[in-house]
Amino acid sequence: MFTQAIFAGLATVLISVSPALAGSTCPEVYIEAVNNTGDVIKIIDLDYAISGHGVTSDTIRNSDRQPGQIYSTERNLPHAMARNTQVVVKYRLRAGGAYFDKWSGIRTARSAYQECGPGTNYRISIE
Repeated sequence: MFTQAIFAGLATVLISVSPALAGSTCPEVYIEAVNNTGDVIKIIDLDYAISGHGVTSDTIRNSDRQPGQIYSTERNLPHAMARNTQVVVKYRLRAGGAYFDKWSGIRTARSAYQECGPGTNYRISIE
């Protein structure tokens, strides 16, 4: 009897705490994007598609990556805790050879959706 009351009380506490966590900041999220295009790319933007919230965006400056090179960053994602979240990398390909600083139109590479929690890792292959 006493044990059942404790478990019932614990379940009530867990149910009431979980919704409060949903949508708060998801801390220390690690994002890794690998340039597998075979060309130089310029990463220009990171978008975060957060279920139940929408899309937020971070502009990235001066982030050219050689073929095979990794772009990595750690972020705190507002409104993402305990929500399915996808990271979208927006980038451009070098379009004029090594001697011209011309870039393609904007392209995107996406991670899989996964529930965000402290220390979640998002890996993206840019192809």
